[in-house]
Amino acid sequence: MERRDLIQDEIEQLGRVLGKMLEVLLGLKSRGKVNEGISVVQQELMTQLDIDINQILKLSGDELTAYLKQWNLTSEHLETLSAILLESGRDGLAECDPETVLRLQRSVELLDIADEISKTASFERMAKRSEIENLLSECM
Repeated sequence: MERRDLIQDEIEQLGRVLGKMLEVLLGLKSRGKVNEGISVVQQELMTQLDIDINQILKLSGDELTAYLKQWNLTSEHLETLSAILLESGRDGLAECDPETVLRLQRSVELLDIADEISKTASFERMAKRSEIENLLSECM
């Protein structure tokens, strides 16, 4: 029983950190400091959670799924991580920057993995996936 409580506490802490990182990114982004926001979030994710955004951007498919599963991420965690990638890439869409496109593609993949983990298809995730795919279609 006590072991389960510790694991649950860690999962909840992970969710709080991811939520805080999204909040930090959106706050800095609203002040026109997108690059600073991306840098801060990437550094904090690595420092606090040992999650490497650059690694997430490099991996795809089964490698990405395996990389993410090592943290026992829930579908909600993946949705937040997806939102972080979306918001960190949204501003570069005007130029169709390759890294921006990659961030958005990974954002969609994270939503797919969230579906896989939860074993359900969420209408929210479907709507978010559709929004991201529409943004990506502007660069394709």
